[in-house]
Amino acid sequence: MMLFAVNALLQALQKPVWTLWIGIYRQAFGVAFFVWIYVRWFNLGVTGVWFGIATSVLTGLLLSLVVAHKVSTPLIGGLWRPKRSTLTRTR
Repeated sequence: MMLFAVNALLQALQKPVWTLWIGIYRQAFGVAFFVWIYVRWFNLGVTGVWFGIATSVLTGLLLSLVVAHKVSTPLIGGLWRPKRSTLTRTR
């Protein structure tokens, strides 16, 4: 659910191309790579497929948070810190 919220934020900031790249990573490259690692290297079989999908989604979430922070910093001051206003600046 958090991944969808971050994707909506990127679209609201008019940077929807990042949603496309995160989706391609999460649904194609990430799944193929992590399933291959869990099935071939760790010999987990079907369980490795589930772990691969879960790892792909979790790393996709981390990637989307990093991208959303980088994209939103010049526009709204980032995700975690509010942008300092010139009206509230003290000397």
